[in-house]
Amino acid sequence: MDSIKTEECIAIDFGTSNTAVYTYKNGKYLNPVYTVENYYCIPSVAVVDKHSIIIPDIVNQTQVKNGFVYNVKRILGKVESQFEDSEIDERMFNSPLKFDEHQNPYFEVSYRVKKSKETRNVYPIEVVTEILKRCKEEADNLLDTSPEFRDCVMTIPNYFFDPSKKALKEAAKRAGLNVLYFLKEPTAAGIRFISDSNEIREGEMVMVFDFGGGTLDLTLMVRNGNDFDVKAQGGDPNLGGTKIDEIFCKYVLQKYKNQYGEDLLGNDVDSKKYKRCYPKLLEFCRQAKEQLSTQNKATIFISDFIDNDDVETNKDIEITVEEFNACILEDGEIIRRIDRAINNLFFENHYDKEHISYVILIGGSSKIPHIQNHLKDLFKSVPVSNTRDYNPHTTVVEGAMRVKVNNWYHEVSESLECCLGFKVSDGHSNSEIRIDLYPGLRIPFTIEDYFNLSGSDIDVYRSFNGKERIEGTIKVKEALEEFGQQKIRVKITCNKDTSIVYSVYSDDDREIGRLELSPKI
Repeated sequence: MDSIKTEECIAIDFGTSNTAVYTYKNGKYLNPVYTVENYYCIPSVAVVDKHSIIIPDIVNQTQVKNGFVYNVKRILGKVESQFEDSEIDERMFNSPLKFDEHQNPYFEVSYRVKKSKETRNVYPIEVVTEILKRCKEEADNLLDTSPEFRDCVMTIPNYFFDPSKKALKEAAKRAGLNVLYFLKEPTAAGIRFISDSNEIREGEMVMVFDFGGGTLDLTLMVRNGNDFDVKAQGGDPNLGGTKIDEIFCKYVLQKYKNQYGEDLLGNDVDSKKYKRCYPKLLEFCRQAKEQLSTQNKATIFISDFIDNDDVETNKDIEITVEEFNACILEDGEIIRRIDRAINNLFFENHYDKEHISYVILIGGSSKIPHIQNHLKDLFKSVPVSNTRDYNPHTTVVEGAMRVKVNNWYHEVSESLECCLGFKVSDGHSNSEIRIDLYPGLRIPFTIEDYFNLSGSDIDVYRSFNGKERIEGTIKVKEALEEFGQQKIRVKITCNKDTSIVYSVYSDDDREIGRLELSPKI
């Protein structure tokens, strides 16, 4: 892996809202994307028509009006049985979400051809492939080479499980990219910040607060020389900028009704008017949210997204920063969920705020002043990074590129981010035999134990936020009956690439069952 020429390799941070790409050329780290309006990133959105899927430079209202898909990262690799009802709302994606006969989700995208309306079914992996193709094209242009396959390092959130990684790797392959390895997003960001900072001393623990479009990722890490030791990982995989936008949009609709005595979009979420106007209102709320990070108030002009014959165009909505902080961040429980994620991280890994010497803010949502001030109050005298001094949208991908250039991948230690294990019923006592692996366990690891088992298969599970999900079953019942044995040895191995292998051996050391939860890179 290290023999690959560095200048032939790129780094990619595929995000919920934006995707960043970085290169290394002539001893310099370079961003090939020059779109200032989009924070030097590629939008993680697609404009769809009958023959093409286009990734735009920026998002504008014309695209929102036509065939348009966003938030694809939230569902990549999932099947229907893994969705909650709230995740199937088409308002999240600007297109209805359907499922095929194999439970795979796809978007039913509507677009206009002259005056007629047509639809096209598009799978999430198709959209991601086009986004990654765009990354490769931008990098190829800067590096002046166009190989059929280009090596890359990709970053993923703390909670990005096996099927999602597999789908992302397949999309990269379709885009002409060979994924060398995955690196956790907050880990990459922490490495980028720590390796350049004079304020953080060796041995001091930092907390990376990575608040992006789709997730809140938290990581505790320490640097000792070129060793980057991840002590703990946590966060909230369902909390990000898009959630703030949804709460903001809901608030604006309610304020309009209170102020003018009528529903802005009507009360039927399935109506043509609602489906036509909601995505545009959502985009205006996102823009207003960003304005309120630097201004005291923002105005949503109703005439910009509602037809003149639908409503009086002078009925605009003004939002003050105090209103945004109180009604969206506080009453919308954004701050409460942030606090819960931080408290859970410390509690589950036996740390507290006193162990932290520095807080690093990463991701677009970390730029919100009220969130920054809340973290400063929470950590009191601990320094919190100033997002005006760097680009929080590209820090992750910059860190990933540095890891590759400096061959630091083997110097980065990760930790388990959720509870894993197996469980099986004991036929003799009607009790449950299980091994539990808890968050904070250092990766890589190997754990072995012996059990007496009578004629049952073994369920492998993953637990997060109190919810337990069966990931697979190791079929050993028939083998045990065939060999006439009950004593087994279970070996659980988590490799550097975070693939997890469960192996079951009989008493005479024959492997009788195996389950691998994630593909090796």
